[in-house]
Amino acid sequence: MRISPRYLALGAVGVWIAAPGLSAQEVRRALPVNPPTAPAVPFDFDKTTPTPAPAPTPKATPAIAAPTPIPVTTPFLAATPAPAATPMPTAPLITSEPADVQQIEYANNFYSKKIYDMAAPEYEKYINDYPQGASLQMAYFRLAESYRGLGSTNSAKTTYEKLLDNFTTGDFVGPAAYRLGDLYFQDKNYDLALPMFRRAAVRLTDKTEVNAAKYFAARCLENTQSPAGAIQAYEEVAETKDNNPFREASRLSLAQLLTDSGKKVEAHKQYELLAQETDKPDIRMEALVKASLLKIDLGEYEKAASDLQKALQQPQIGQWKEVARVGLMNAWYESGKYKDVTDFYAANGKDFSTDALPEVLLLAGNAQRKLGNYKDSLPLYSQVIDKDPDSSFAKEAQYQRLASLYYADDAGLAAEIDKYLAQNPTSDKSSQLTLMKAESLYRKQKYAEAAPVYASLAGSTLPDDLMADAEFKLGWCQMQTKNFPDAIKSFSQFLASYPKNKLVASALAQRALAYQQTKDLASALKDFNHLIGDYPKAKEREIALEQKALILGQQQDNQGMSDTFKKLLKEYPDSEAAPKANYWIGWAAFTAKDYKDAVTPFETARKGDKEKYFDMATLYIMNCYLYLEQRDKLAAEVEAYPKEGVKIKIPVQVLRWLGAQYLEAKNYDQSEKFLKMVTDRKDEIVPDDWLNLGRSFSGQHRSVEAVQAFKTYLDGAKEPVPRAVGLLALGDAQLSLGNYDDAQKSVEEECVLQPEGKMNAEGRILEGEIQDARGNYDDAAKLFQRVVILMDDPAITPRAMELAIASLKKAGKDAEAAKMLNDLQTRYGEYLQQKSGAGGN
Repeated sequence: MRISPRYLALGAVGVWIAAPGLSAQEVRRALPVNPPTAPAVPFDFDKTTPTPAPAPTPKATPAIAAPTPIPVTTPFLAATPAPAATPMPTAPLITSEPADVQQIEYANNFYSKKIYDMAAPEYEKYINDYPQGASLQMAYFRLAESYRGLGSTNSAKTTYEKLLDNFTTGDFVGPAAYRLGDLYFQDKNYDLALPMFRRAAVRLTDKTEVNAAKYFAARCLENTQSPAGAIQAYEEVAETKDNNPFREASRLSLAQLLTDSGKKVEAHKQYELLAQETDKPDIRMEALVKASLLKIDLGEYEKAASDLQKALQQPQIGQWKEVARVGLMNAWYESGKYKDVTDFYAANGKDFSTDALPEVLLLAGNAQRKLGNYKDSLPLYSQVIDKDPDSSFAKEAQYQRLASLYYADDAGLAAEIDKYLAQNPTSDKSSQLTLMKAESLYRKQKYAEAAPVYASLAGSTLPDDLMADAEFKLGWCQMQTKNFPDAIKSFSQFLASYPKNKLVASALAQRALAYQQTKDLASALKDFNHLIGDYPKAKEREIALEQKALILGQQQDNQGMSDTFKKLLKEYPDSEAAPKANYWIGWAAFTAKDYKDAVTPFETARKGDKEKYFDMATLYIMNCYLYLEQRDKLAAEVEAYPKEGVKIKIPVQVLRWLGAQYLEAKNYDQSEKFLKMVTDRKDEIVPDDWLNLGRSFSGQHRSVEAVQAFKTYLDGAKEPVPRAVGLLALGDAQLSLGNYDDAQKSVEEECVLQPEGKMNAEGRILEGEIQDARGNYDDAAKLFQRVVILMDDPAITPRAMELAIASLKKAGKDAEAAKMLNDLQTRYGEYLQQKSGAGGN
């Protein structure tokens, strides 16, 4: 069961964001119950009156206050009526200013005193007389504002549109776009309002105004049934922290849209964020309760119940108390805590409203039925039916009441079901109730009466498991009434429709018996042969399973073969065929690339019959561990293999992979062991095997052997890059031996092969290390510094800097070393932190 949609959709009562003409029922979004106080005109785009000048009009200073307590007549702006009987302002003195400036100032004089009926014609005169005037954009905007103040909405729209058609930038483009979007929004013309709000969001400069435009753009998207766009837009506003009075409303809208879109995990996250961020108790309780209700839908019943109980203990729970209580009952019911549901109803049932009571009664009734208290559930169902007979809860209660009568073995059940079906001929519960009637007759062993009722279910919408049970019992009833031909048809239909049903074996047995009664012995024998596995004393059972498995294997039905052998092993764990069965089970899993499940059967097979299966099973086990990348287990197999005295050759890729894996893990002795096994195979070795073997020697400080291995590698490495790699490794080993001249030659050849890039840098570093080892600290530092200058690599460059610092200190150049250290700390602090965390200095 789920909590009623009427509670899931409930928003904060009394305070709504709504456009003019929208009723509270048409608006789904709740805003904070106690929004900030704001003046009547929150967005005063014209707080100051700039003085026109020949230069472009100075930018007006828009001022914004906190949002008006909702509802308002517009998204952010209430129309400003013309003032009553305002004295006519004195005409401006004649000055030497240009005529256009005098005209705009004259209009502004009226406008500043909100005498819009006088200001409008003066702005019109300016627009007509000075089409190139510096204050033209201002004139358009204030003309539109004057029209709006006078209640001439259409004229205001037209004027805003003219401004936006004639100007793409300027101080008044953003405000005009917002005002025009505002008017479209009031008209519920969201398609036209949307681009205006979007344009305003781009052109406005005040962050609060920008957030307002983005928020109402999201409202437009939502109202135009564009949930994906609205979700994205609300998310952007919700993530904006500064100067954003719309954050909570956006997050609330976002959460609801995500819920409606089926993205309940994301919706739950938004409610939790809202509960953490808001300082408004009512908003916080709404978020906490709705987050908990979503946990029910997500199957997290225990967490939902715990959260709802905590919410109910909050003194600010307010209007969400009833919603939380119904949700808590749902959570308990879904988690099987039926006693908690009934106890809660007994203690609090009288406190629920008439709207919530039908659902609460249904929950309590269902919980009583689940507890086996069928008689106690009946009056609860009756109350639901009586209180709200046309509701979905009443329809459900009618069905659940009949279920209680069924489980109570009520003698009048059949008549009650017939009555319900007559009153509700199109009920989606008709199939279940027909099955319930048939089951009631079946339990009373009234097979002749039950059979036609079961038969009437053919083609019904019952779930497969229930339909299978009904078809089986139809055949059973026909068997009991000695209607064998129809019983054969019923069981055949059952076997064809539900070949994997738990009753298949019983159906085969019943059909075989029916065939016997009709003298069809061949068919009976066929069914008995199929059922040989169900008879524990049948001698053929074990061999039949074995042969079936082998035949399926020959038909390349590997899974079928494996399944049959598994059945054989389960029923006959000591079978002589067990090693064979395990081997082919492992083989099937290996073929299907299920390497993990292949290992155990192979191990069992080689233990059961070494002579036949040890060699091949071991080879497969090695490959399983290789594909599973289980290094140590594979190594153990390889090391144990020769001790068994077998002759199958271990695949070279197994040995090579082990050597590389242990080398990477810096387990050099293990790496050496397996790589030597590779290099012993002269016909299968590749140059990289010598390279890795040399690295294993180097890791053990066995530089003499490393040098020889690297030289052998270089004998086969002819391409520039592989050869350069080998030369670097060789030079490093020669350096370890103190063969500075040889090391120098190796690094010089490497740098010729790689005149630039990372490998060249590595060569330069090695050359610096050689010079440092010779005691030429100044030369070494220069080489390291050259790498720093030429290479900016997060691994190579800081390492070169560290080496340079050390060489500079040895050279007595402490000041340069300190400067380099400071540079290292500044540029590569993360490198130093990682090195420190890994145990470096």
